[in-house]
Amino acid sequence: MPGPNPPAIPALWACILYLLFLSLVRTLGRGRPQEHVLSGVLLLPFLIALGPCIRSWTALGFQVWPPVYAAGGALIYSRLCGRDFSFVGQFILSLIFSSFLVALISTAKGLPPSEAAEALAWNAGFLAFFEYDLASLLARRRPGEEIGAVVDLYRDIFNLFGYIERCLKHWQRHKIWTLPWQN
Repeated sequence: MPGPNPPAIPALWACILYLLFLSLVRTLGRGRPQEHVLSGVLLLPFLIALGPCIRSWTALGFQVWPPVYAAGGALIYSRLCGRDFSFVGQFILSLIFSSFLVALISTAKGLPPSEAAEALAWNAGFLAFFEYDLASLLARRRPGEEIGAVVDLYRDIFNLFGYIERCLKHWQRHKIWTLPWQN
């Protein structure tokens, strides 16, 4: 789109605040059948805000393009595997495919090795999060809640931080990762 790029930090904060709002909608609406529909309606303004945010970070030289190839590899795998779908298979084969493309594009663009490594890391990180979250969605969403599941793919980035906290509390409660004399 033509026009000036919005400031990167305020655009990022706008997206973060909107994702927090979407998480609040899920928390308050949990168990209600209308939650996924409301979340779907509220997703549109977020996606409109996400576009300028990505554009401003791209203008700063941030590598935002590699996850597109990771998602493309995951889509190709899911279309080709049929009934033999495997999240591990999707992750590994999509990672190989997308990493090859990211490395090829990085070389063609003449990116320095540090930026090419950053692009490969974003590709792998996005794919790991995407695969884990997709598998988790199957456990918590029901048929008919597909719209809410799509919104969850965006707002679940905050579950990552909550997951780390839950793991640490679990380890403390069950004395995992402690030495025998510390019990």
